[in-house]
Amino acid sequence: MASGKEEEKLTTPVSPEHDPDNENFPLRSDSPPNPQQRGTVLAFLSGEERDLYSEHNVRFWMSSGTAPHDSRTFGNILKHLEELLPGASRKTSIMKFLAHVVRIQYHTESIVRLSSFCDLVRWFGPFREIVYNQKKTCVCLCNLELLMMESQVLVSKQKMSWFAGHMNSAAAEEKLRGRPSGTYLVRFSESERETGSFALSIVVAGGGGTEHVTIKGDPKMVNSEVAAARDDPNLWLEYCADSDGRRYPSLPVLMNKRLMEDAFHDDHEDTACEAACPDLPLNAIFRPYRNNS
Repeated sequence: MASGKEEEKLTTPVSPEHDPDNENFPLRSDSPPNPQQRGTVLAFLSGEERDLYSEHNVRFWMSSGTAPHDSRTFGNILKHLEELLPGASRKTSIMKFLAHVVRIQYHTESIVRLSSFCDLVRWFGPFREIVYNQKKTCVCLCNLELLMMESQVLVSKQKMSWFAGHMNSAAAEEKLRGRPSGTYLVRFSESERETGSFALSIVVAGGGGTEHVTIKGDPKMVNSEVAAARDDPNLWLEYCADSDGRRYPSLPVLMNKRLMEDAFHDDHEDTACEAACPDLPLNAIFRPYRNNS
């Protein structure tokens, strides 16, 4: 017999913190954070992992913006850099060089990929604060500035840099085609960037064309606590044509102390670095810095 009273439905009580209609309690998720940090490695839910080599680099990256954590606007990076080192972001030429290294246009809305940031700290070291020449800076910016300042040599009575930046071996050969022996440039090693390496490209004597020699980096050492104890911007570079195991603190020191003094390779004793290749693209950035220094 039907009752005139409607049968009550059983309901399960909803905990207030899980009630989507309750604005006083944020919804909680049991999903792991994206990315997860394991030491200096950021691991993403996609399975991708990026080693930033130093806690200083991890903190800098994670403090330079919010999700998505595999990219940042250049504006946010400049903002955080200014918080870390007041006045640094206003050094326009250095910031333009930094933008070149991470493969973006110099604009606050340009997107910096985490992969490019990792390349940056492999090549130039961590965002760890140091005092260099009585100025507060960080290892990475110090090395950028040293390269801009100390790679300037006389070319046709004008000071120009021998550093070419991003340039593969084929482009380097084209740039050096028809130049006298001993004409050279130094560039990022695109094939060995994961080891923080550079490359020397030089025209050899006797019509031998262009040779390329790796200048091997050591990002683990550069970003290590051992390096931190030294409190200097040493890049620990190794010139791979030599077998003496010697390390060089910077590209300019390698050029001045080794490659401009002796033959670049034992198999080419008649060829040394004598003349920097003219008209390299980074001179447009480096020249204003030199004039303002």
